[in-house]
Amino acid sequence: MDLLVDGVTGVHIGSGSRSAIPFMATIGLKELRQHASSYVKRAEAGETLLITVSGRPGAVLGPVSKKQGNRYSDNEDVFDTPTDHTLADDLAEKNDTVQDPWTR
Repeated sequence: MDLLVDGVTGVHIGSGSRSAIPFMATIGLKELRQHASSYVKRAEAGETLLITVSGRPGAVLGPVSKKQGNRYSDNEDVFDTPTDHTLADDLAEKNDTVQDPWTR
């Protein structure tokens, strides 16, 4: 059975005499709890770490992707829409009378 990490085979978990052969650092959950800050610093620096739970792959800790969002200039054309030429007429026809909905 192969574990896929971001579409790439990251760890081969074999049965029988084959053991896990990671190409990334593997840490147990207990070890992560005891030294969380150092592992987060390693991930922040670009390293990807495989976290195991009871010897089985459970999660991957890695760096945040570089691009988190878009700049306004990338999406400004979405807000560039033509003005509604009937808006003034619609507002003039609007009924601004406030009524109590519970009275008849």
